[in-house]
Amino acid sequence: MEKIWGCQTFLEQSFEQWEDQVCLFQVRGDSMLMVNKSGVRVMNEKEGYDSRVRVHWEKQGEDYNNHFLFLIGDHRCVDKFGANFAKTWPADLKHKWYIKGETMSELSKNISKRLVEIEPKLLERDIEPFKLEVIPTCLLFNSRVLVSYLTLS
Repeated sequence: MEKIWGCQTFLEQSFEQWEDQVCLFQVRGDSMLMVNKSGVRVMNEKEGYDSRVRVHWEKQGEDYNNHFLFLIGDHRCVDKFGANFAKTWPADLKHKWYIKGETMSELSKNISKRLVEIEPKLLERDIEPFKLEVIPTCLLFNSRVLVSYLTLS
């Protein structure tokens, strides 16, 4: 299987409908990154959709740490690149899928809280708290991420 393995979409949207006419074919924006449940950046977000989706199925030991990835961006990124016609960031800054935080620590706690809320809807039951490892990941990726606006208000 060297070709397409599927396409990325929003997890919470998949609860409402299994199939979607628009997947994340291109990740729009610049001040953003995708991290796994350990808070580690695991891919080049600008890769093609058929390459990005493979990362979700990479196994580390006995676990699929990349099964769910979290797209993290600052206010500027969402405000500039948010569009309903080209899925990456919903255009409405108050959209229910956004998880917000004033700091990286608060964002991490809010991601964990959301995972607990949606956990009954998931087929897998191995949800762990979102790790604060996202802080060194952001520092490594781009030190300006930490001083960017992390809230989407």
